[in-house]
Amino acid sequence: MARKKDSAAKKVETKIFTVKKCPYCYMYMAVKDMQCKACGKRVGVVDSSGWARKVMDWQAYLGAIVAVVMFLAFYWWAFLAK
Repeated sequence: MARKKDSAAKKVETKIFTVKKCPYCYMYMAVKDMQCKACGKRVGVVDSSGWARKVMDWQAYLGAIVAVVMFLAFYWWAFLAK
């Protein structure tokens, strides 16, 4: 009998959201929307607190890596190559 009470106490209550909040401009939007209508940025799924998750911007990271590699190559060519 004690086990049934313990398992009922451990049940996690899930929240069902009908709107989510944009993490960039703080505007509310429908849960199914994947782009904010106010700021135009892409957003992800809703998290447990009702905020939309930020989507990873792979192009920006790739551009930064390419820029660092080009800078290091220039530095090597300009100062270290004999």
